[in-house]
Amino acid sequence: MKKGLLIMFFVIMVIAVFAACGTSSPARTETKPVIDEEADEVRIDWKGRNVNAQIPNWVQYAATGDENNDLSQLPRLEGKKAIPISYEGANLRVVESFLNTQAFANCAQRIRAAAERLSGDATDGDLQNPDAIALAKEFNSLYANATITGLNKEMDSWVKTRSKSKGTETYTIYAVYAISNDDLKASIAETFGKVEAKTKAQEDTKAKLQDRMNKLMESAKF
Repeated sequence: MKKGLLIMFFVIMVIAVFAACGTSSPARTETKPVIDEEADEVRIDWKGRNVNAQIPNWVQYAATGDENNDLSQLPRLEGKKAIPISYEGANLRVVESFLNTQAFANCAQRIRAAAERLSGDATDGDLQNPDAIALAKEFNSLYANATITGLNKEMDSWVKTRSKSKGTETYTIYAVYAISNDDLKASIAETFGKVEAKTKAQEDTKAKLQDRMNKLMESAKF
């Protein structure tokens, strides 16, 4: 009787072991190189992989676009306006150097370009008159050389890829620069302070124009 019970217990244990093996799935890790059989470019390394870090989600927005303004909603940016930028090359140190020397100026230029583009919208409606257009033109001329303060690099990461067809390897650095709406307003106010209004009517027009530029820049993407 005891022998029969032992045999039955052994059979149950064997069944349980095989059942467990059949239902369990192998552990997944996001720190392995991503291999896509259909894609030519495969990711083989990235910043932090050596310490088992994953590629940050924000890199996707920086690489493919940020239509829903997801970057600015990240807690780390505290509502600042985000400006994603990227550079690529065969040597990581060279690409990092290019980012450190060129990115700030490029992001600042994107802000200036947006201001020039939006100045046309600011002169619509009741401000569609010669005085407003002349003041906006003067603003654009001055803002083209304005110093954009408060613009800082908030995040950066890099990804290394390999082309299966060419065998070449490329480093791409992604970075997010950001500026607060208060700093944007300060740069606009400083520039409008240099715009010359010769009459009381022009002063009123300039004040309305500045207010509209502030609102348009708050909703702008760079």
